[in-house]
Amino acid sequence: MYRNSEIIAIYIYRTDLLNVLPESIKCMELLLTIPITSVSNERSFWTLNRIISYLKCTMVQDRLSRISIEKKWRLMENYILGLLMSLPLNHVY
Repeated sequence: MYRNSEIIAIYIYRTDLLNVLPESIKCMELLLTIPITSVSNERSFWTLNRIISYLKCTMVQDRLSRISIEKKWRLMENYILGLLMSLPLNHVY
């Protein structure tokens, strides 16, 4: 038994519509290959919410690690500045 998409595809090839409207045929073939009920809307929104929450969590971790790195750099800068300030002023670098 044929599905509707198969019947349409057979009709397109038998009537030689491929040569008449090539771009339209490409669009129709694309539409026919994607099943309309492949995923329900509720499931896709639920997946989207999971992705968004994952991204938020990873962004928080990334920001926290950047803050800790910046704090280490500040501590290192203060240490280096302290060393430079303790050197005599007539010291040649």
